[in-house]
Amino acid sequence: MNINKYVKYLLSALVIFSIIFIFIFFCVQYPIKYKNEIIYYSEKYGIEPSLIFGLICVESSFNRGAVSSAGALGLMQVMPSTAMWVCEETNINYDNIRMFEPSYNISIGIYYLHYLLNKFDNKEVALCAYNAGEGVVASWLKNEECSKDKKTLQYIPYKETRNYIKKVCTCEKIYKGRIGIG
Repeated sequence: MNINKYVKYLLSALVIFSIIFIFIFFCVQYPIKYKNEIIYYSEKYGIEPSLIFGLICVESSFNRGAVSSAGALGLMQVMPSTAMWVCEETNINYDNIRMFEPSYNISIGIYYLHYLLNKFDNKEVALCAYNAGEGVVASWLKNEECSKDKKTLQYIPYKETRNYIKKVCTCEKIYKGRIGIG
């Protein structure tokens, strides 16, 4: 076998290995779990499924048993007080233990995001509120250093929230390509 053929085989093997590695990386880093539940509740509340996949990826890395240091629970990292409010609004019985059930947690989290999207009428602002809190974001919108038009944010004071928005939007784009919808 001459050297050129050997190099071609080696390069072919390297390309194949790279493709497999990228595929495995995306499957591990950006899993597609709970697709039926996410699509069902996304359609019910008119939210792109890719946004929900991205949000869950950032919030909990699809760990249904996740608990934050602040006390947020489950896949969508919903605070118990927020979950209680959503349950009152939607006539669902609140159950702290069920917050770790994917369908229950997703239904509550998506309803809350739907509420924030309607309230703020801007995806970035709604995501800020999901992360930093509704009241905090309302105060940012009143602050001229943060918002010139009182509807959008030119400046997000919390570094964590600035990073959160970037991560969710990046994951949303990745999931848009991965799931082929929304």
